[in-house]
Amino acid sequence: VRGFSLEPHPDLEDSVVGDLSDFDAVRAAVAGVDTIIHLGAYPDEADFIDELLEPNVRGLYHVCAAAVEAGAPVANMTSAYGGIRWGSGASRMMQYEKTQSRLGGSLWEARERYIENSPLFWADKIETPILMMHNDGDTAVPWYQGIELFVGLRRLAKPVWLVNYNGEQHGLSKYQNRKDFAIRMQQFFDHYLQDAPAPVWMSDGIPAVDKGKTLGLDLVEQPTRPTTGGQLQP
Repeated sequence: VRGFSLEPHPDLEDSVVGDLSDFDAVRAAVAGVDTIIHLGAYPDEADFIDELLEPNVRGLYHVCAAAVEAGAPVANMTSAYGGIRWGSGASRMMQYEKTQSRLGGSLWEARERYIENSPLFWADKIETPILMMHNDGDTAVPWYQGIELFVGLRRLAKPVWLVNYNGEQHGLSKYQNRKDFAIRMQQFFDHYLQDAPAPVWMSDGIPAVDKGKTLGLDLVEQPTRPTTGGQLQP
């Protein structure tokens, strides 16, 4: 039994002092742990922003996130800000200033907010395995956003995979592509959540030059855990 709290547990031989909002402290507390039997939080009556956000939202994410899937992620708001929506030609600036992201100002007026909300600038802190899908026909979020995050995480030797379905846009319209990605998501989460064997596309990767020659869906014989990801372009 290992304790985790804001205060030391003198009655426990194994105890970690920390806060649920501290990702590194939570990782130290759950290392080698199979089951978490209690997760502390403030009561519902507490103020959400001041008291609930850190332990109930960020804290829960730090404890539970074992693997994630990201579809068409905006990885770098500083580069996305100066782009356009390829389908309409409209500037993306208002999307970040006032509408979808609501950062409250231009890149020059709220520079730190753009950086704080851009995963690329915090990629060295990412430990959770990520399966990304970002298609080269996306007219809403430019494909280079997914590439920036993928290449950055690969440079840091993080476990990440990028799937690109040529010609598809923000989502998948073709049945064969929807089926293919459903299989890959199942294999990805089975591997990280249930220790199932990794498929070839995860363990070895499939370079773009080998697209169409193999799907890489076969499982490797041993349930090895890939340490770095790869690119796949069905």
